[in-house]
Amino acid sequence: ELVEVGLAALVFLGLFSAQIRGVHVKTPMVTNMLPARLGHACRALGLLVGLVFLCWMTYETATSALDSFSRGEYRYGSAKVPIWPAKMIIPAGLGALAVVVAAELVTSVRRFVAGAPKVQAEFDGLP
Repeated sequence: ELVEVGLAALVFLGLFSAQIRGVHVKTPMVTNMLPARLGHACRALGLLVGLVFLCWMTYETATSALDSFSRGEYRYGSAKVPIWPAKMIIPAGLGALAVVVAAELVTSVRRFVAGAPKVQAEFDGLP
């Protein structure tokens, strides 16, 4: 039962770490074929949509986590295991990911405004 609580920490706290390191799945095939400014604009738009979604998810999961904490929610298995700590970790991880995405959005907007050259995606391990 405790492994399930730990799994939430691994998954949701690992999201922002993966985003910082740039190891999430990327599909830059279309934006790499566009002119630089248009590519930056498309990336910024995608990041904005993702940021709005992450903020909404963070709010909803935080509301659920606070409710779970106030009720002292737990579940029975071979032992009585509190699940509210796992529910608190989820909005923390999503919030951290939202901060990283917001920083990437600012960078993308700056590249668009400055007319920066294309940023080619790196494909590790591909020929």
